[in-house]
Amino acid sequence: MTFTLTRAFGTLPEGARLTFRTPATGNGRVFLPVEPDGAEILAVDGRGRPALPLRRTGAGSVVFCTYPIEHMAAVTPRVNPEATSALYDALAAHAGVSRPVTVADPRVAVDRLVHEDGRVFVWLVSQARAELTVKPVVADGGRLTSLDGTTAQTVVLPPYGVRVLRLETS
Repeated sequence: MTFTLTRAFGTLPEGARLTFRTPATGNGRVFLPVEPDGAEILAVDGRGRPALPLRRTGAGSVVFCTYPIEHMAAVTPRVNPEATSALYDALAAHAGVSRPVTVADPRVAVDRLVHEDGRVFVWLVSQARAELTVKPVVADGGRLTSLDGTTAQTVVLPPYGVRVLRLETS
């Protein structure tokens, strides 16, 4: 199943295509038909039906997905990586979420932990069965260091491995 963006949204340009593998069972292939009463359509499915309506409300907005894409990924074997990460990235950009460290590879999850003493640790978690080499992007002039203090511009992650780094800010 493919969504095609009808306009730019977050980090996704107009015309971008997000493809999701569908499960073999009928229950995972459901579609919720909607009438976009006052909502703008961000993306349509392969039949031109609304897939991602956006409704502005107050200072924010609500984005609704007419397909159960998380369920589809959860019940479909060997589906990752898939386009949900690109959609989440676009949603974060649309919402103005500040992410101090990102990695372009959708097979790597990034999170941070702020210690009570103020130190900030960044976790890179590989979801790949092969070794990965990634270049984390650090926002606002910060830098990543290994726990021994050496700069970490490129990070090698073993299969399904984890690296913990420190985020240094000026």
